[in-house]
Amino acid sequence: MPVTRAAEDSGSDTFHIVSSNFEGNGVGDPGRRRAMHTTITDIGPGILLRQECDKALANNGKLLYEDEDALGLRGWIGPKKGKTKQLTGIFVDQSRFRCVGEWRDKTVWNQPPTTLSLKIDDCAVPFIASSVHANYSSPARRRLEAERWTTLNDKAATVPGASRAYDRDRRKTPVYMIGGGDWNSYPEPGLDHVQLPDWNEIDDEQHIAHRSVLDAHGRRIADSYPDQILRTAGLEDIARHVVHTNGAAHRQALAPTCGVDRQGGRQRVDRIYASKPLLPAITDVKVIDVDWSDHDVLVATVNTQEFIQILNRTWQLALAA
Repeated sequence: MPVTRAAEDSGSDTFHIVSSNFEGNGVGDPGRRRAMHTTITDIGPGILLRQECDKALANNGKLLYEDEDALGLRGWIGPKKGKTKQLTGIFVDQSRFRCVGEWRDKTVWNQPPTTLSLKIDDCAVPFIASSVHANYSSPARRRLEAERWTTLNDKAATVPGASRAYDRDRRKTPVYMIGGGDWNSYPEPGLDHVQLPDWNEIDDEQHIAHRSVLDAHGRRIADSYPDQILRTAGLEDIARHVVHTNGAAHRQALAPTCGVDRQGGRQRVDRIYASKPLLPAITDVKVIDVDWSDHDVLVATVNTQEFIQILNRTWQLALAA
Protein backbone atom coordinates (compact mmCIF):
# COMPACT_ATOMS: atom_id res chain seq x y z
CA MET A 1 0.00 0.00 0.00
CA PRO A 2 1.66 3.26 -1.08
CA VAL A 3 2.27 6.10 1.33
CA THR A 4 3.00 9.40 -0.38
CA ARG A 5 3.94 12.94 0.58
CA ALA A 6 0.55 14.09 -0.68
CA ALA A 7 -1.22 11.76 1.74
CA GLU A 8 0.95 13.03 4.58
CA ASP A 9 0.43 16.69 3.74
CA SER A 10 -3.35 16.28 3.65
CA GLY A 11 -3.49 15.07 7.24
CA SER A 12 -2.28 16.34 10.59
CA ASP A 13 1.31 17.30 11.28
CA THR A 14 3.14 13.98 10.98
CA PHE A 15 6.44 12.50 9.92
CA HIS A 16 7.43 9.05 8.69
CA ILE A 17 10.06 6.68 10.06
CA VAL A 18 10.96 4.20 7.33
CA SER A 19 12.94 0.96 7.56
CA SER A 20 14.36 -0.57 4.39
CA ASN A 21 16.76 -3.45 3.84
CA PHE A 22 17.89 -2.69 0.28
CA GLU A 23 19.43 -5.93 -0.97
CA GLY A 24 23.14 -5.39 -1.61
CA ASN A 25 22.54 -1.62 -1.84
CA GLY A 26 21.75 -2.19 -5.51
CA VAL A 27 25.48 -2.20 -6.24
CA GLY A 28 26.07 -2.52 -9.99
CA ASP A 29 22.37 -2.11 -10.80
CA PRO A 30 21.51 1.56 -11.42
CA GLY A 31 17.92 0.66 -12.32
CA ARG A 32 17.25 -0.90 -8.91
CA ARG A 33 18.87 2.04 -7.19
CA ARG A 34 16.68 4.49 -9.10
CA ALA A 35 13.61 2.43 -8.19
CA MET A 36 14.58 2.53 -4.51
CA HIS A 37 15.12 6.28 -4.66
CA THR A 38 11.69 6.77 -6.27
CA THR A 39 9.87 4.68 -3.65
CA ILE A 40 11.58 6.32 -0.68
CA THR A 41 11.21 9.84 -2.11
CA ASP A 42 7.48 9.25 -2.65
CA ILE A 43 7.15 8.26 1.01
CA GLY A 44 9.12 11.29 2.17
CA PRO A 45 10.69 9.96 5.39
CA GLY A 46 11.82 12.16 8.21
CA ILE A 47 14.09 9.31 9.34
CA LEU A 48 15.17 6.44 7.09
CA LEU A 49 16.67 3.33 8.72
CA ARG A 50 18.74 1.46 6.13
CA GLN A 51 20.32 -1.98 6.13
CA GLU A 52 22.76 -3.44 3.57
CA CYS A 53 24.46 -0.18 2.68
CA ASP A 54 27.13 -2.19 0.86
CA LYS A 55 30.07 -0.16 -0.46
CA ALA A 56 28.41 3.06 0.69
CA LEU A 57 31.79 4.50 1.67
CA ALA A 58 33.83 3.04 -1.22
CA ASN A 59 35.21 5.34 -3.89
CA ASN A 60 35.20 8.29 -1.50
CA GLY A 61 31.59 7.69 -0.47
CA LYS A 62 30.17 7.71 -4.00
CA LEU A 63 27.02 5.70 -3.22
CA LEU A 64 26.39 7.53 0.05
CA TYR A 65 26.47 10.91 -1.68
CA GLU A 66 24.36 9.56 -4.52
CA ASP A 67 21.72 8.48 -2.00
CA GLU A 68 21.85 11.81 -0.19
CA ASP A 69 21.40 13.72 -3.45
CA ALA A 70 18.55 11.54 -4.74
CA LEU A 71 16.68 11.37 -1.43
CA GLY A 72 17.32 14.90 -0.19
CA LEU A 73 18.43 13.50 3.17
CA ARG A 74 21.69 13.60 5.14
CA GLY A 75 23.18 10.14 5.63
CA TRP A 76 25.26 8.50 8.34
CA ILE A 77 26.84 5.06 7.88
CA GLY A 78 27.52 2.87 10.90
CA PRO A 79 30.91 1.41 11.82
CA LYS A 80 32.47 -1.35 9.77
CA LYS A 81 33.57 -4.46 11.65
CA GLY A 82 36.17 -6.84 10.27
CA LYS A 83 35.47 -8.11 6.78
CA THR A 84 31.71 -7.56 6.96
CA LYS A 85 30.53 -5.95 3.73
CA GLN A 86 27.01 -5.07 4.83
CA LEU A 87 26.72 -1.76 6.65
CA THR A 88 23.78 -0.06 8.35
CA GLY A 89 22.82 3.56 7.86
CA ILE A 90 20.42 6.33 8.85
CA PHE A 91 19.25 9.14 6.58
CA VAL A 92 17.64 12.21 8.14
CA ASP A 93 15.56 15.14 6.91
CA GLN A 94 17.64 18.00 8.30
CA SER A 95 14.80 20.47 7.87
CA ARG A 96 13.08 18.64 10.75
CA PHE A 97 15.83 16.83 12.67
CA ARG A 98 19.35 17.68 13.75
CA CYS A 99 21.97 15.20 14.90
CA VAL A 100 23.58 16.04 18.25
CA GLY A 101 25.55 12.86 18.78
CA GLU A 102 26.55 9.51 17.30
CA TRP A 103 26.99 6.15 19.00
CA ARG A 104 29.54 3.85 17.34
CA ASP A 105 29.19 0.52 19.10
CA LYS A 106 30.90 -2.61 17.72
CA THR A 107 30.47 -4.76 20.83
CA VAL A 108 28.93 -8.19 20.04
CA TRP A 109 27.55 -6.95 16.71
CA ASN A 110 28.36 -8.73 13.47
CA GLN A 111 26.98 -5.73 11.56
CA PRO A 112 27.10 -2.78 13.98
CA PRO A 113 24.05 -0.53 14.11
CA THR A 114 23.96 3.11 13.11
CA THR A 115 22.76 5.04 16.15
CA LEU A 116 22.21 8.79 16.42
CA SER A 117 21.06 11.22 19.08
CA LEU A 118 18.56 13.51 17.37
CA LYS A 119 16.47 16.56 18.18
CA ILE A 120 13.26 17.36 16.34
CA ASP A 121 12.30 20.88 15.24
CA ASP A 122 12.86 23.31 18.12
CA CYS A 123 12.42 20.68 20.84
CA ALA A 124 15.39 20.76 23.22
CA VAL A 125 14.92 17.16 24.39
CA PRO A 126 16.96 14.54 22.50
CA PHE A 127 15.90 11.06 21.47
CA ILE A 128 17.81 8.11 20.02
CA ALA A 129 17.31 6.54 16.57
CA SER A 130 19.01 3.28 15.62
CA SER A 131 19.17 1.12 12.48
CA VAL A 132 19.78 -2.59 13.11
CA HIS A 133 20.75 -5.60 11.00
CA ALA A 134 20.90 -8.62 13.30
CA ASN A 135 23.08 -11.65 12.61
CA TYR A 136 21.51 -13.84 9.93
CA SER A 137 22.92 -17.21 11.00
CA SER A 138 23.26 -17.37 14.79
CA PRO A 139 20.37 -17.33 17.29
CA ALA A 140 22.92 -17.06 20.10
CA ARG A 141 24.53 -13.98 18.55
CA ARG A 142 21.14 -12.37 17.94
CA ARG A 143 20.29 -12.74 21.63
CA LEU A 144 23.51 -10.94 22.55
CA GLU A 145 22.82 -8.23 19.98
CA ALA A 146 19.29 -7.68 21.27
CA GLU A 147 20.57 -7.49 24.85
CA ARG A 148 23.19 -4.97 23.80
CA TRP A 149 20.62 -2.87 21.93
CA THR A 150 18.45 -2.61 25.06
CA THR A 151 21.18 -0.46 26.64
CA LEU A 152 20.02 2.34 24.33
CA ASN A 153 16.77 2.32 26.29
CA ASP A 154 18.47 3.15 29.57
CA LYS A 155 20.19 6.40 28.55
CA ALA A 156 19.65 9.69 30.32
CA ALA A 157 20.41 13.36 29.80
CA THR A 158 21.12 16.26 32.11
CA VAL A 159 18.20 18.67 32.38
CA PRO A 160 19.26 22.31 31.88
CA GLY A 161 17.94 24.56 34.63
CA ALA A 162 16.84 21.78 36.97
CA SER A 163 16.48 22.71 40.62
CA ARG A 164 19.46 22.29 42.91
CA ALA A 165 17.65 19.55 44.84
CA TYR A 166 16.91 17.71 41.63
CA ASP A 167 20.53 18.11 40.50
CA ARG A 168 21.73 16.67 43.78
CA ASP A 169 19.37 13.70 43.91
CA ARG A 170 18.61 12.72 40.30
CA ARG A 171 20.79 14.71 37.95
CA LYS A 172 19.40 13.14 34.78
CA THR A 173 16.12 12.19 33.10
CA PRO A 174 15.36 9.37 30.64
CA VAL A 175 16.08 9.64 26.92
CA TYR A 176 13.65 7.63 24.75
CA MET A 177 14.53 5.71 21.62
CA ILE A 178 12.97 4.42 18.42
CA GLY A 179 14.59 2.21 15.81
CA GLY A 180 14.83 -1.23 14.27
CA GLY A 181 15.35 -2.95 10.97
CA ASP A 182 16.06 -6.52 9.91
CA TRP A 183 16.04 -8.75 12.99
CA ASN A 184 16.45 -12.04 11.07
CA SER A 185 14.13 -13.60 13.65
CA TYR A 186 10.45 -13.72 14.50
CA PRO A 187 7.91 -11.94 16.72
CA GLU A 188 6.83 -13.95 19.74
CA PRO A 189 4.20 -16.51 18.61
CA GLY A 190 0.59 -16.01 19.59
CA LEU A 191 0.80 -12.22 19.47
CA ASP A 192 0.55 -11.83 15.66
CA HIS A 193 -1.72 -13.32 13.00
CA VAL A 194 1.28 -14.35 10.88
CA GLN A 195 1.80 -18.12 10.86
CA LEU A 196 5.34 -19.00 11.95
CA PRO A 197 7.26 -21.73 10.09
CA ASP A 198 6.53 -25.40 10.71
CA TRP A 199 10.07 -26.71 11.02
CA ASN A 200 8.98 -30.27 10.31
CA GLU A 201 8.05 -29.17 6.79
CA ILE A 202 11.27 -27.32 5.96
CA ASP A 203 14.10 -29.13 4.19
CA ASP A 204 16.60 -26.26 4.22
CA GLU A 205 18.86 -27.54 7.01
CA GLN A 206 21.02 -24.42 7.13
CA HIS A 207 17.95 -22.24 7.53
CA ILE A 208 16.68 -24.48 10.34
CA ALA A 209 19.98 -24.01 12.16
CA HIS A 210 20.00 -20.27 11.50
CA ARG A 211 16.44 -19.37 12.48
CA SER A 212 15.16 -21.91 15.01
CA VAL A 213 16.01 -22.97 18.57
CA LEU A 214 15.08 -25.78 20.94
CA ASP A 215 12.68 -24.98 23.75
CA ALA A 216 12.90 -26.39 27.30
CA HIS A 217 11.15 -29.57 26.12
CA GLY A 218 13.48 -30.18 23.20
CA ARG A 219 10.95 -29.02 20.61
CA ARG A 220 12.17 -26.96 17.66
CA ILE A 221 10.57 -23.52 17.61
CA ALA A 222 11.08 -20.26 15.72
CA ASP A 223 13.70 -17.96 17.24
CA SER A 224 11.75 -15.14 18.87
CA TYR A 225 14.19 -14.44 21.70
CA PRO A 226 15.25 -10.99 20.40
CA ASP A 227 11.60 -9.86 20.39
CA GLN A 228 11.10 -11.17 23.93
CA ILE A 229 14.30 -9.51 25.17
CA LEU A 230 13.43 -6.12 23.69
CA ARG A 231 9.91 -6.13 25.11
CA THR A 232 11.17 -7.23 28.52
CA ALA A 233 13.47 -4.19 28.50
CA GLY A 234 10.63 -1.69 27.97
CA LEU A 235 10.62 -1.52 24.17
CA GLU A 236 7.56 -2.37 22.09
CA ASP A 237 7.01 -3.52 18.53
CA ILE A 238 5.15 -0.50 17.13
CA ALA A 239 3.24 -2.50 14.50
CA ARG A 240 1.82 -4.75 17.20
CA HIS A 241 0.98 -1.69 19.30
CA VAL A 242 -0.91 -0.02 16.43
CA VAL A 243 -3.03 -3.11 15.79
CA HIS A 244 -3.78 -3.76 19.45
CA THR A 245 -4.66 -0.09 19.98
CA ASN A 246 -6.67 0.58 16.82
CA GLY A 247 -8.03 -2.84 15.92
CA ALA A 248 -8.57 -4.67 12.66
CA ALA A 249 -8.52 -1.54 10.52
CA HIS A 250 -4.75 -1.42 11.01
CA ARG A 251 -4.11 -5.15 10.66
CA GLN A 252 -1.91 -4.57 7.60
CA ALA A 253 0.74 -3.30 10.02
CA LEU A 254 1.47 -6.96 10.80
CA ALA A 255 2.00 -7.97 7.16
CA PRO A 256 5.12 -10.09 6.53
CA THR A 257 8.12 -8.32 5.04
CA CYS A 258 10.45 -11.04 3.73
CA GLY A 259 10.82 -14.77 3.07
CA VAL A 260 10.41 -17.61 0.59
CA ASP A 261 8.24 -20.74 0.58
CA ARG A 262 11.09 -23.24 1.01
CA GLN A 263 12.05 -21.52 4.27
CA GLY A 264 8.59 -21.39 5.79
CA GLY A 265 7.02 -18.58 3.80
CA ARG A 266 7.04 -14.83 4.25
CA GLN A 267 7.58 -13.60 7.80
CA ARG A 268 7.63 -10.35 9.74
CA VAL A 269 11.39 -10.15 10.25
CA ASP A 270 11.60 -6.35 9.78
CA ARG A 271 10.33 -4.57 12.88
CA ILE A 272 10.57 -1.15 14.51
CA TYR A 273 10.59 -0.81 18.31
CA ALA A 274 10.11 2.23 20.51
CA SER A 275 10.35 3.12 24.18
CA LYS A 276 6.88 2.59 25.61
CA PRO A 277 6.28 6.27 26.49
CA LEU A 278 6.59 7.14 22.77
CA LEU A 279 3.85 4.74 21.66
CA PRO A 280 0.93 7.21 21.85
CA ALA A 281 2.63 9.25 19.10
CA ILE A 282 2.66 6.30 16.66
CA THR A 283 -0.53 6.58 14.58
CA ASP A 284 -0.02 3.98 11.85
CA VAL A 285 2.34 1.35 10.43
CA LYS A 286 2.24 0.01 6.87
CA VAL A 287 4.23 -2.45 4.77
CA ILE A 288 4.92 -1.38 1.17
CA ASP A 289 5.54 -4.13 -1.37
CA VAL A 290 8.59 -3.48 -3.55
CA ASP A 291 10.28 -5.41 -6.35
CA TRP A 292 13.73 -3.83 -6.02
CA SER A 293 14.70 -5.73 -2.85
CA ASP A 294 14.06 -9.04 -1.09
CA HIS A 295 12.62 -7.06 1.84
CA ASP A 296 9.53 -4.87 1.68
CA VAL A 297 9.55 -1.39 3.20
CA LEU A 298 8.19 -0.65 6.67
CA VAL A 299 6.63 2.79 7.21
CA ALA A 300 5.61 4.23 10.58
CA THR A 301 3.59 7.44 10.83
CA VAL A 302 4.26 9.62 13.87
CA ASN A 303 2.20 12.55 15.15
CA THR A 304 4.77 15.33 15.45
CA GLN A 305 3.16 17.38 18.20
CA GLU A 306 2.37 14.34 20.34
CA PHE A 307 5.95 13.13 19.88
CA ILE A 308 7.34 16.51 20.98
CA GLN A 309 4.94 16.74 23.92
CA ILE A 310 6.04 13.32 25.16
CA LEU A 311 9.69 14.34 24.95
CA ASN A 312 9.09 17.69 26.65
CA ARG A 313 7.04 16.08 29.42
CA THR A 314 10.09 14.20 30.73
CA TRP A 315 11.97 17.45 31.32
CA GLN A 316 8.94 19.31 32.63
CA LEU A 317 8.62 16.68 35.34
CA ALA A 318 12.31 17.06 36.14
CA LEU A 319 12.08 20.87 36.38
CA ALA A 320 9.08 20.56 38.68
CA ALA A 321 10.92 18.24 41.06
